[in-house]
Amino acid sequence: LSVFFSTKKMMKNTILVILFILTTFLVSSEQQEQECSNNDVHNESCVVVANDEQEVAVDYWYYNPHWHADNVVEVTVDKSILQKIRAGYDEDIHPYYNTNKSTDNFCLVSPYNPETSTWAFVDEARSDIRWYSVNNEKTYEKYEALVKQLGLMEALLEKKWIDAENDEPTIYGMFFIPRSFSKSYEFHEDWGEESGTQVATFLLPLSDDFKIGLAYKDNDGKTRNIPYAFGKGVGIGGGFMHSTGKGQSKESQQDVLLCVYVGSSKKRRIWKYALGNIADELEHYMSPFDGFVRNENLNGGPSKCQ
Repeated sequence: LSVFFSTKKMMKNTILVILFILTTFLVSSEQQEQECSNNDVHNESCVVVANDEQEVAVDYWYYNPHWHADNVVEVTVDKSILQKIRAGYDEDIHPYYNTNKSTDNFCLVSPYNPETSTWAFVDEARSDIRWYSVNNEKTYEKYEALVKQLGLMEALLEKKWIDAENDEPTIYGMFFIPRSFSKSYEFHEDWGEESGTQVATFLLPLSDDFKIGLAYKDNDGKTRNIPYAFGKGVGIGGGFMHSTGKGQSKESQQDVLLCVYVGSSKKRRIWKYALGNIADELEHYMSPFDGFVRNENLNGGPSKCQ
């Protein structure tokens, strides 16, 4: 009988030790995750691990000391390729710009219209900005090939964005964004903080005489303005608050940006985050799991293209 009680006591102590170890591990993990999400001054990417549909998703967080902001990066790209992309815009979109309509290859999502809430219309429109997204697979492949020559993917690997060593990024979508004036800010984030740098917007100026820059909120909440530079791309990750800057381009000449959405190819959780943001903007997109498809949120309904 004494042996029984002794064995029972040992089992009880063993269970208590196991519970202590598990509790310590869980508290340590929660503290580490809290430090990752709240630490504003870390130069190395901060890794947070989360479970999603039985797969491990790794989110990165990036602090840019030059911008004093999280999840924004500036990378150098090939100017000669930018010139080829600009030539594509001049051929594929510019001749049809004044029609205020989509083309066979590009979907005009939001044409200039001061009556819509897009422009925060009060007494006058704040901007004439427009979004032309690639609208068929052939056009997607044409510009995807050029974007891949820019050096963006190599920059993602170097900066440790999108876990690029283990996950070749997918270009979810591409836009041309022309505008000739902007009179007020419209601060917003492209991606929620939870996506970290696993999905990003890259903004690439297609000329060397840009007049309208980028405004953003730094980590102290201060509004800063950064001019675009030809040969540089600005990458925007989760939680980065930004806006089209104020300014006006030369008469009858537009500032034209190429906008590239790029993200994880393997993490379904990240794709869900991305899809939640791009589903109201794109008629078609490249799904890393289903290929080039029509926006599933349309459910066979009318086109989003103007």
